[in-house]
Amino acid sequence: MLLASLLWGIVSFHGYALADMGEDYVPNEVLVKFKVGQAALAQGFHAQIGAKVAGSLAVSKVNRVMLPQGVTVSDAVRLYSSNPAVEFAEPNYILHFADTVPNDPQFSNQWGHRNTGQLGGTPDADIDSVEAWDISVGSDSIVLALTDTGIDLTHPDLIANIWTNPGEDPWLDPYDPTTGNGVDDDLNGYVDDWKGYDFNGPSPLIPIRDNDPSDGVGHGTHCAGILAATGNNGMGVTGVSWNAKIMPLKIGPDSGLTLTVFVAAQAIDYAVANGADIICASWGGLAGISTIRTAIDNAHSAGVLFVAAAGNFGINTDGFLKFYPASYDLDNIIAVAATDDNDELADFSNFGRTTVDVGAPGVGILSTMPTYEVFLTQDPYDYSTNYDYLDGTSMATPFVAGALAVLISAYPTETHMEIRDRLFSGVNQVPGLEGITVTGGRINLNNSITGSYPDFPDDDQDDVANWIDNCRFTYNPGQEDQDGDGIGDACESQYSAVTNAEAAAYGSSSLVGSGATNSLALLFVPIGTVMVLRLWPRRAR
Repeated sequence: MLLASLLWGIVSFHGYALADMGEDYVPNEVLVKFKVGQAALAQGFHAQIGAKVAGSLAVSKVNRVMLPQGVTVSDAVRLYSSNPAVEFAEPNYILHFADTVPNDPQFSNQWGHRNTGQLGGTPDADIDSVEAWDISVGSDSIVLALTDTGIDLTHPDLIANIWTNPGEDPWLDPYDPTTGNGVDDDLNGYVDDWKGYDFNGPSPLIPIRDNDPSDGVGHGTHCAGILAATGNNGMGVTGVSWNAKIMPLKIGPDSGLTLTVFVAAQAIDYAVANGADIICASWGGLAGISTIRTAIDNAHSAGVLFVAAAGNFGINTDGFLKFYPASYDLDNIIAVAATDDNDELADFSNFGRTTVDVGAPGVGILSTMPTYEVFLTQDPYDYSTNYDYLDGTSMATPFVAGALAVLISAYPTETHMEIRDRLFSGVNQVPGLEGITVTGGRINLNNSITGSYPDFPDDDQDDVANWIDNCRFTYNPGQEDQDGDGIGDACESQYSAVTNAEAAAYGSSSLVGSGATNSLALLFVPIGTVMVLRLWPRRAR
């Protein structure tokens, strides 16, 4: 079994207290965003405490600030947050991929596309890809940004679908990133980024950026194959979209399954600036980071969908414990739970009636692996090169992202929100997800692409399906909203941006958050409770 989590103590930015969390945030630096029109004050304030800006997010306008010796991260967050010109300040947290949960691979095909009960599961407990492909297999004009551990750029089942930057001159050797011309041809701030970019390098604490997004772990390559392994090419596996272009954005090191907030936000900004239609994010953490939320909100403004893994803790994220970015209350985020071949929620998958949107296949998923040795193919994990089976919400997430790519290709004039609603409207209602996800169902690509929408429960008989009435979505005009916070009164007690005092009164089942800015960090894990990264060897095959 492969499980990952974060070690968190109590975090409170408004109280300016940060419990000692070891290396779960990068020491000696913070992330700071100044309010609109206040950027001119930034340099002077940095100088007051001897800090220096080490990098900035061009779209989100967040600065990565290096602290002088003697100034702790907690001190810096307190100092910056007390400045009225600052919108938010926070540590540069180290996040974790929503990692895979291995099982003995005894599977013979990709049941997620067509389930005949070949593994003992329930026939048709799949996303009906085969039926949908009669209408569309996708389009090479759709760009899927994969923010992950990178991609094997040489994998024969992926080569044809790797995105190339149209504004950058090609490398002399199409498989050797060092053969670029050394020039930022498109002036986007990244040199020779012909096939994406590596925002991290060998270590999460010392990021070294370069133009080689090759996968050193295996996680990203596996997700890439689910997204868009080349279809109908006579080899290996088939992605949900046969020919969409995958933009490789490497945000994790080659030594494991961790990443930092700033690196992830850089990749999101890059995806938006360079034409991505969908961002796939099989990673996350327990802290509600303003930097990440800001980047995803910017993606929303640009019409980009953000598909996020619900997480592998097996918890109800409607309560105090969240898994971000899936748990952010942004309408362009689609939070994905994992289901098995019986249409049951996977035992490791997070869930939540207001925080997790849909289910998708995530147990025993066959997909591409790097053709060379990487972190997950070596002792003690011993996964196979080329192809192998993995489990996790990480695997469910690219099923959804790939389905969205096919829907966009079939309905190119629809907005990103209309595409999202088309996906939701087509889900199969299944008992295993009823009442524990927003839609209560597992995606069905054929239903969504044909417009064959099942009848949805409508408890209040207002001719608006329960999933639309659900508090996560604020566009139901029939709901009263007395406090004007964009959340219908009928849902206020379930999904409310409340103060700490109110949260204490509500108890553990309530959502604790800040108001519109979401700059208040949450109480995640009681003091003394420790969650750590655990990697288990694969069981013998």
